[in-house]
Amino acid sequence: MTAHPDVTHPTLGTLSRSSFTLTDGDVHFMDSYGGEIEVAGATIELLVESSDPKVVEALAERLAAALAQLPALVRRSTDAIVTEFGDEDPTESDREEAARGLALQTLAASPGGGLVLHFDDTTGEHFPEGYWPAVYLGGENEVLDVAVEA
Repeated sequence: MTAHPDVTHPTLGTLSRSSFTLTDGDVHFMDSYGGEIEVAGATIELLVESSDPKVVEALAERLAAALAQLPALVRRSTDAIVTEFGDEDPTESDREEAARGLALQTLAASPGGGLVLHFDDTTGEHFPEGYWPAVYLGGENEVLDVAVEA
């Protein structure tokens, strides 16, 4: 058995321990597992916030369930973003524009059962370079928080 075994899920594919390599070649492992999946022609990064393969296996089910309802979760999230950061109550046109201009980049699951959806502002008009909106969902997929992250 390897020190950091991969976790394979029938829907998600292989999730591997997240790591980075320093310029001297040293590999450092993070307290998460990650992978990628193609959805509707776009690559989405998957992230599980745990270094325990057993926890990752359980949270992989949460990610798979989220992927099964991804269009609704993404729309709920983009609506929440435009509501949070708009100057006034958004119109349907505002919500449609946000849905077109914000692309899901990362879907993350945490041990408490929550999800975080990280978006990219594809228009470059709403968030400065290096910053992105993130929507935190609870165990019932309710919006808990909307934030800008860097």
